[in-house]
Amino acid sequence: MHMRIHRDEKRFQCDVCPYKCRSGGNLRKHMVIHSTDRPFLLCKECPEKIRTRAQLTLHVSDIHKRFECYQCHKMCTKNYLIKHMKHEYPISFAQSKISSIEMKMRACRVVISRIIVNQ
Repeated sequence: MHMRIHRDEKRFQCDVCPYKCRSGGNLRKHMVIHSTDRPFLLCKECPEKIRTRAQLTLHVSDIHKRFECYQCHKMCTKNYLIKHMKHEYPISFAQSKISSIEMKMRACRVVISRIIVNQ
């Protein structure tokens, strides 16, 4: 039984799409995206309709939450900002190691300024 994990054996397959997983629990969680019983969750910032709260959180952080590069003021996602900083400003990035709290504060200021501009 335990060796299945190491062999990457995915015995459980979705009947609707090509998704495969190792456990029945993961398959049950996956099946929610195909269910018509549950209502969609609506993104507050765009017309996107999403099935699970986890997917909605990912959508918002990937699509709507932007961080500002303090060097060139480029706006991008947190993951891309880290890659951007490492590539464009490697010495500055290594010295600063921007804290996640500072990044959140910058993102918050951007959202607030966006709201003020849109009003």
